[in-house]
Amino acid sequence: MNPLLKILWLLGLSLWINNLLYAQETLKKEKIYTLSAEEQLAYNENSLGVYQDELGYIVVTAKLTSNRTSRTYHIQGKSYGPYDRPVVDKPVFSRWGWGFIDSKGEVSDIVVNGERIGRHKEPQYPLELKMSQGAWAYLLYDMLTGNSIVKYNGKEYGPYKSLKNCYLNHKGDICAIAYSNKPGEYKLFFTHDRSEVGPFLQILDFKFLEGDGNRWVMTVKKTNDAFTVVTNQGEVGSFSLLMPGYTKEAANILAEGVNYGMPVRHEGQIYFLANDELYGPYADYPKQVSFGKAFNRFNYLLGEQSDFYFKGEKGFSTNVEKYFLSESRQTVAIIKQGQGKQDSLIINDKDLIGLFENVEYVKFAPKSEDWVLLSNRGGGSYALHFSDGRSLGPFNLGAVKQAPDVLVGKGCKNWAISYTDNSGNNRLIINNEEWSNSFLGNVVIIAEGGQEYFSWFSIEDRTIYLNKLIL
Repeated sequence: MNPLLKILWLLGLSLWINNLLYAQETLKKEKIYTLSAEEQLAYNENSLGVYQDELGYIVVTAKLTSNRTSRTYHIQGKSYGPYDRPVVDKPVFSRWGWGFIDSKGEVSDIVVNGERIGRHKEPQYPLELKMSQGAWAYLLYDMLTGNSIVKYNGKEYGPYKSLKNCYLNHKGDICAIAYSNKPGEYKLFFTHDRSEVGPFLQILDFKFLEGDGNRWVMTVKKTNDAFTVVTNQGEVGSFSLLMPGYTKEAANILAEGVNYGMPVRHEGQIYFLANDELYGPYADYPKQVSFGKAFNRFNYLLGEQSDFYFKGEKGFSTNVEKYFLSESRQTVAIIKQGQGKQDSLIINDKDLIGLFENVEYVKFAPKSEDWVLLSNRGGGSYALHFSDGRSLGPFNLGAVKQAPDVLVGKGCKNWAISYTDNSGNNRLIINNEEWSNSFLGNVVIIAEGGQEYFSWFSIEDRTIYLNKLIL
């Protein structure tokens, strides 16, 4: 071999080995569980399976027998089970922790953050676990009497002949219970001061709002042809239950943080009710409603020309197909459908960034105004376009059934694409490299010791692993 070619070959081999060693050093694999021959992930049961976010993970496995299916929960290095309740809800998994309700035979357990907070034997049947900051609640149905009670942080409330639901505020210090002990008489009871609101013919919807004090909003029926909006400040108004052309159920409350709203019909005209104020009248129902964290920050599209609205006022952009907001809501990315396959991207209702093929969506990096745009070039070909001017792709994913999911890290420096191929296999690409064709669930970003990771599950030789890739 030519000496120069030999040197170049050895240099290339050395670089390849170094890259391989670096990848091995930066990919952490944690073994979660090895499935036996009779076990599988519990995807077929109410979409159970794998869950994860920056706080941790839950893996639910199922063991199939001739008579019934039993399941086990694998959470933060411990296993709980086996359980065999015929119909089971998904585990609760939120920023406040995790929990589940399940049964073995006639005995049901309620487990919250690794502690069994309740155990009940039939005819008592627990349902609907709720969790909030430092608080938990669930419903306990008596299969003999048909009555229900609410268990809230260890205290019992009830019994109630008809229990619609219970609700926890975001601080966890107030529980609201919607119930009826007489036909056509529904009331709302608050545990913190034992006050009640009502009675009403029916309670349709209820939401706690964030902020100081006991802030809430609900929709109720006082007559059969209208619904009334009631808040902690009193009645806001009554509106028609008949909403021709509205594709969602009337009286459903849209709420986020300190804000609430909903399209309504009042005296035959369409309005948008937001935080006790009516905006309109309009010729059509607002669509793509979005609320911010600050009070009275909301947007929607309206009319035949899809005009973009800020807090009930028309902006500059028309013919808006869709829009996306950063966490701070300081940046809004507006997509306008153009000629042919070309869509235009406008930032903050004024700056035209450029034209892109069939924009699927725009995603913002966490706590950042940086963004990535996913364009669909047709035939399973996609491309990424970043706010710093980078463009990557095309990525030829084949005949996928839906657009791939894109996740970006801090400043959009690192990115991941996850998708299901036309054979039903889950696939994962991170920073232009395919990492696993045995990818499970979703991809999340985790911060440990000031370092950012992409994290995902995989299954290899029937063993489930949690993978963390340093960024």
